[in-house]
Amino acid sequence: TNIGAFVELEPGLVGLLPTSAMTMPRNTTPARAYPPGKQVSVQIVSIDPKRQRISLAPEGSALEGSRLDYQAYVKHQHSSGSAASFRPLADAFSKLRKPAD
Repeated sequence: TNIGAFVELEPGLVGLLPTSAMTMPRNTTPARAYPPGKQVSVQIVSIDPKRQRISLAPEGSALEGSRLDYQAYVKHQHSSGSAASFRPLADAFSKLRKPAD
């Protein structure tokens, strides 16, 4: 769409890579730069549980936040009982390897 590309992170879990975060040649539309079926590497920028939206950025973009932010989010979701809608996301993150100390 003109606002960006919808990226399937896991089956049934979709995030938005906004046009403003895309690196595209001039006069290229998001549909041309990111056609359906194209595999891209992205990172999660934010999660809005109330609106059930996930914002993405290209992998390697400088972002604020950390694994601790994610862990705090998951703890809050479990304690509030609203984690079910983001279960696929939590499962995907649980597959990440912990960084070496």
